[in-house]
Amino acid sequence: MRKALLIVVASTLVSSPVLAQQIPTPSQNSNDWQHVTTNTAGSIYYVDKATAARYNNGNVSFWVRLSTPIGVVGSFNVGECSTGVQRKLWLFRVDNDGKLVVNGKGSNNPEYLQPGSAGATVLRAVCDGL
Repeated sequence: MRKALLIVVASTLVSSPVLAQQIPTPSQNSNDWQHVTTNTAGSIYYVDKATAARYNNGNVSFWVRLSTPIGVVGSFNVGECSTGVQRKLWLFRVDNDGKLVVNGKGSNNPEYLQPGSAGATVLRAVCDGL
Protein backbone atom coordinates (compact mmCIF):
# COMPACT_ATOMS: atom_id res chain seq x y z
CA MET A 1 0.00 0.00 0.00
CA ARG A 2 1.35 3.34 -1.02
CA LYS A 3 -0.63 5.61 1.27
CA ALA A 4 -1.75 5.32 4.85
CA LEU A 5 -5.50 5.21 5.20
CA LEU A 6 -7.18 6.65 8.26
CA ILE A 7 -10.71 5.45 8.25
CA VAL A 8 -13.41 6.28 10.74
CA VAL A 9 -16.64 4.33 10.79
CA ALA A 10 -19.35 6.86 11.57
CA SER A 11 -22.31 4.55 11.76
CA THR A 12 -23.07 2.25 14.64
CA LEU A 13 -22.49 -1.35 13.65
CA VAL A 14 -25.24 -2.96 15.70
CA SER A 15 -25.03 -6.35 14.00
CA SER A 16 -21.25 -6.42 13.88
CA PRO A 17 -19.44 -8.90 16.13
CA VAL A 18 -17.06 -6.11 17.12
CA LEU A 19 -18.45 -2.62 17.67
CA ALA A 20 -15.90 -0.46 15.89
CA GLN A 21 -15.76 3.30 16.18
CA GLN A 22 -12.41 3.63 14.44
CA ILE A 23 -10.64 1.40 11.97
CA PRO A 24 -6.87 1.47 12.48
CA THR A 25 -4.56 2.70 9.75
CA PRO A 26 -2.87 -0.28 8.08
CA SER A 27 0.85 -0.53 8.75
CA GLN A 28 3.27 0.89 6.18
CA ASN A 29 6.06 -1.33 7.55
CA SER A 30 6.43 -4.40 5.33
CA ASN A 31 7.74 -6.38 8.32
CA ASP A 32 4.29 -6.07 9.94
CA TRP A 33 2.58 -7.90 7.07
CA GLN A 34 2.75 -11.66 7.53
CA HIS A 35 2.18 -14.03 4.61
CA VAL A 36 -0.62 -16.43 5.55
CA THR A 37 -1.61 -18.33 2.40
CA THR A 38 -1.81 -18.33 -1.39
CA ASN A 39 -4.99 -19.37 -3.19
CA THR A 40 -5.29 -21.48 -6.33
CA ALA A 41 -5.54 -18.34 -8.51
CA GLY A 42 -2.16 -17.18 -7.20
CA SER A 43 -3.40 -14.37 -4.95
CA ILE A 44 -1.10 -13.99 -1.94
CA TYR A 45 -2.78 -13.19 1.40
CA TYR A 46 -1.03 -11.09 4.05
CA VAL A 47 -2.29 -9.98 7.48
CA ASP A 48 -1.17 -6.81 9.24
CA LYS A 49 0.11 -8.10 12.59
CA ALA A 50 0.49 -4.55 13.92
CA THR A 51 -3.24 -3.81 13.80
CA ALA A 52 -4.70 -7.28 14.41
CA ALA A 53 -6.66 -7.33 17.66
CA ARG A 54 -8.43 -9.92 19.78
CA TYR A 55 -11.35 -8.96 22.01
CA ASN A 56 -12.63 -10.37 25.30
CA ASN A 57 -15.54 -12.05 23.50
CA GLY A 58 -13.07 -14.05 21.37
CA ASN A 59 -13.66 -12.08 18.18
CA VAL A 60 -10.88 -10.50 16.14
CA SER A 61 -10.31 -7.56 13.82
CA PHE A 62 -7.58 -7.31 11.19
CA TRP A 63 -6.41 -5.88 7.89
CA VAL A 64 -5.86 -8.39 5.11
CA ARG A 65 -4.08 -7.58 1.84
CA LEU A 66 -4.09 -9.68 -1.31
CA SER A 67 -1.47 -9.31 -4.00
CA THR A 68 -3.27 -10.26 -7.21
CA PRO A 69 -2.60 -10.08 -10.95
CA ILE A 70 -4.81 -6.96 -11.14
CA GLY A 71 -3.16 -5.12 -8.24
CA VAL A 72 -3.59 -5.03 -4.49
CA VAL A 73 -6.92 -5.65 -2.78
CA GLY A 74 -7.44 -5.17 0.93
CA SER A 75 -10.08 -5.10 3.60
CA PHE A 76 -10.52 -4.47 7.29
CA ASN A 77 -12.45 -7.40 8.72
CA VAL A 78 -14.02 -8.44 11.98
CA GLY A 79 -14.36 -12.14 12.59
CA GLU A 80 -15.99 -14.56 14.96
CA CYS A 81 -13.43 -17.21 15.85
CA SER A 82 -16.04 -19.66 17.16
CA THR A 83 -18.21 -19.65 14.02
CA GLY A 84 -15.84 -18.79 11.17
CA VAL A 85 -17.99 -15.82 10.15
CA GLN A 86 -16.43 -12.51 9.16
CA ARG A 87 -17.61 -9.09 7.99
CA LYS A 88 -15.75 -6.66 5.75
CA LEU A 89 -16.00 -3.15 7.20
CA TRP A 90 -13.70 -1.36 4.73
CA LEU A 91 -12.44 -2.21 1.25
CA PHE A 92 -9.75 -0.80 -1.00
CA ARG A 93 -8.14 -1.71 -4.30
CA VAL A 94 -5.00 -0.31 -5.90
CA ASP A 95 -4.43 -1.12 -9.57
CA ASN A 96 -1.10 -2.12 -11.10
CA ASP A 97 -0.35 1.55 -11.85
CA GLY A 98 -0.63 2.42 -8.15
CA LYS A 99 -3.98 4.20 -8.56
CA LEU A 100 -6.48 3.83 -5.72
CA VAL A 101 -9.63 2.70 -7.55
CA VAL A 102 -11.80 1.53 -4.63
CA ASN A 103 -11.78 2.97 -1.12
CA GLY A 104 -14.91 2.78 0.99
CA LYS A 105 -17.20 1.00 3.39
CA GLY A 106 -17.61 -2.72 3.06
CA SER A 107 -21.00 -4.37 3.06
CA ASN A 108 -20.82 -5.46 6.72
CA ASN A 109 -22.74 -8.58 5.64
CA PRO A 110 -21.75 -11.82 7.36
CA GLU A 111 -19.55 -14.09 5.24
CA TYR A 112 -19.67 -17.74 6.16
CA LEU A 113 -16.19 -18.86 5.22
CA GLN A 114 -15.87 -22.26 3.58
CA PRO A 115 -13.57 -24.50 5.67
CA GLY A 116 -10.24 -24.86 3.92
CA SER A 117 -10.71 -21.69 1.84
CA ALA A 118 -8.11 -18.93 1.83
CA GLY A 119 -10.49 -16.68 3.80
CA ALA A 120 -11.02 -19.33 6.46
CA THR A 121 -7.26 -19.93 6.64
CA VAL A 122 -6.65 -16.21 7.21
CA LEU A 123 -9.33 -15.93 9.90
CA ARG A 124 -8.01 -19.03 11.68
CA ALA A 125 -4.45 -17.63 11.61
CA VAL A 126 -5.61 -14.38 13.21
CA CYS A 127 -7.74 -16.24 15.78
CA ASP A 128 -4.71 -18.39 16.65
CA GLY A 129 -2.55 -15.29 17.16
CA LEU A 130 -0.62 -15.52 13.86
